Amino acid sequence: MAKKVRYDDYPERDELRRRSYTDFSSRFPGETAKPRGTKEEREKRHNLTLTALAVVGCLGIVFIGFFVTTVLLAVSRQDPAKITDAPDISGTIAPTVSATQNPAEAALDKIRAMTATEAALGGGSALEKFLKDTKAANCDTAVFVLKTAEGSVLYPSALEQAKKGDILKKNYAAAKDSVAAAHKAGLHVIVRISCFRDSTAPSVLPDAAVRYSQDTRMLWLDDYPDKGGKPWLNPFSNEARDYLLAIIREAVAMKPDAVYLTGVQFPNGAQALATFPGENNANSPTRNVQLIQFIKDAKNAMGKLPLLCEMDAQAALQTAGAAIYGGDLWSAAADALVIPVSGEAEAKLLQNVTHGGNRRWLPQMKEVAGGGTEYETFIIS
Repeated sequence: MAKKVRYDDYPERDELRRRSYTDFSSRFPGETAKPRGTKEEREKRHNLTLTALAVVGCLGIVFIGFFVTTVLLAVSRQDPAKITDAPDISGTIAPTVSATQNPAEAALDKIRAMTATEAALGGGSALEKFLKDTKAANCDTAVFVLKTAEGSVLYPSALEQAKKGDILKKNYAAAKDSVAAAHKAGLHVIVRISCFRDSTAPSVLPDAAVRYSQDTRMLWLDDYPDKGGKPWLNPFSNEARDYLLAIIREAVAMKPDAVYLTGVQFPNGAQALATFPGENNANSPTRNVQLIQFIKDAKNAMGKLPLLCEMDAQAALQTAGAAIYGGDLWSAAADALVIPVSGEAEAKLLQNVTHGGNRRWLPQMKEVAGGGTEYETFIIS
């Protein structure tokens, strides 16, 4: 006789349903006949999908970055002189050139120049190397310094003032021939002259120097002697002005394409103990007017030859550097002002400077020439 089983001993229907699947069967057909998973597995699949999308996105960003970098590097390696479609500083900064402008002046809108060593003025192998390096650097202009910031005149000047002391100690007899050789090599030539920044002439041209206010028999120095302090020529001195204008005339006789004046300023540094004989005379002009007049006289001495004149960037921005000019040089008679800038950021700041009129100026961007050469390459654009 079969054993009777009570109804209560049977498992519930739901319990039977759960037991009909093994642990291995974690997925089974539901009412819609589609697989179903546990909550944990669905979250796992979701996380894996997000991870895959993130990886694909990162790879896309890396690929785009690599592509853009490759293009930019390719552009940067091109010779600037050969890039005709790319925007440049001169296109956004340099004021429009007048239709009546001298063609020689218009040619100065965009210059890639290399400054020669002093020895290159002497001709020979030093000049040959300089001309070769200039062409190798894709420069179209050679700059020869005829008068240094130390006051050395580097060509055989016939001026009586220049024959005093050590002014002509390092002059090169072949200087004029070297200028001609650069022209023959197909280069434009700019000659550079340092004006009132001169630490040699004040010692031999006593009436041309800045003096010590407490004892005018002494030369004023721009710093303590043990720190390399140097004397300066006095912009209010007629002898200093006449001396510099005579040097400019001799430079013009070498037939360069332009003359570039630097140091047309009052001294750097504290001037509390400096005195400028002639400044306090009756009817003497202000310092700024005195410099502007000197540049006008220099332009007259040059005739139709273009005149470039350096102006400090800080003075152009009407900030700290303005003291050395008693203002700025925007109204000067120079055909163009050369403003050395530390980089494109400073050059862009100068775009917004209001200086009245359509003033032409050239931002000077300096860079080191390649190949370990000792020459300084700079771009005036």
